[in-house]
Amino acid sequence: MPNSIDDTMSKGINFKNRRNWEKDEKVEEPRPVVKPRKDIEQLTRQQGLTKKYNQSKVINASGFAINGGSIWFIIFGMYNFFNSPDVQNHVELLNSLGINIDLTAIQETIEVWKNHLIALIGSFQGFLMWYQGLCRKMKETDTESLYEAINNELGEML
Repeated sequence: MPNSIDDTMSKGINFKNRRNWEKDEKVEEPRPVVKPRKDIEQLTRQQGLTKKYNQSKVINASGFAINGGSIWFIIFGMYNFFNSPDVQNHVELLNSLGINIDLTAIQETIEVWKNHLIALIGSFQGFLMWYQGLCRKMKETDTESLYEAINNELGEML
């Protein structure tokens, strides 16, 4: 019997007559029917929750900028504003027109309420941070209902 390798080498490589040496006689099992609708619903829900979470991050960051700027103005900028010669000149001009503005009374009132205003601004910023954390937990637990997420938060606390 001639050697099949020598016979092949003498004829050259034939690309038309390929042999399938690794052909397996497996019978394909039918694939189970997967309900793609549930996966699509979950993906759309996750996309919506991701959008809500990203929006809460933007709200938190912009709130931090506004609230932080307000606190800095109340602590430092207020004195510069009220003691500025331009502001005093404008107030004197308005007073000469018949509008009575007492700049020292306004400054004293703000000074009295300064601590309360800073606490209010800080509390509001804390609320924005809590809302961002709640949106993150809603995304992680795949919950769209804000009230259900708040109930879960309260359940963890109690």
